[in-house]
Amino acid sequence: MQIEIKRLQRQFALTAIMVTHDQDEAMAIADRIAVMRQGRIEQLGTPVQIYDEPATLFVNNFIGSSNLLAGRIEAPVDGGYRVALANGALWTVASKFRFGAGEPVTVSVRPEQMLLADEPAADRIPVELKLSLPIGGELIHDVSSQAGESLKVAIARRPGMASGGAGTAHCGLAGHARPALFPVSNP
Repeated sequence: MQIEIKRLQRQFALTAIMVTHDQDEAMAIADRIAVMRQGRIEQLGTPVQIYDEPATLFVNNFIGSSNLLAGRIEAPVDGGYRVALANGALWTVASKFRFGAGEPVTVSVRPEQMLLADEPAADRIPVELKLSLPIGGELIHDVSSQAGESLKVAIARRPGMASGGAGTAHCGLAGHARPALFPVSNP
């Protein structure tokens, strides 16, 4: 039905306003989305902009799912900051916000922007594999860090790929990852 509605909109050059709380429906049908909170627009943009570049932590949490990690700014780097995560990993994250050294931050990374590896590295988090679920074309891993964080990692599932089991691994950012950085006080 979503595809048919989108097709009709384009075929007849229709402008339509749709109010929904169904994120998947909004992402599928809309050319532009206004995410509202308490009667005010938090962010206005294309579905891809809203998902990939959330303006606030509220928008980030409202659209899609994400892993939220506590961290502290170590130092500015080209276009962003080096962040020391509470779980011990060091990540470099671009940001539109300005931060000072030592400032607490929240790092948000989407499950499909994370990966699991066997080898440790400075930018990887040691994790315990709790559960792996094959959901359609994805394999969703539920893992927990030594700091007690529960994380979701989504990878493309190939035919015949087993769902995996318990064990240890190291969780890091995929090459295409674009985590978002928010001030701790940003709701």
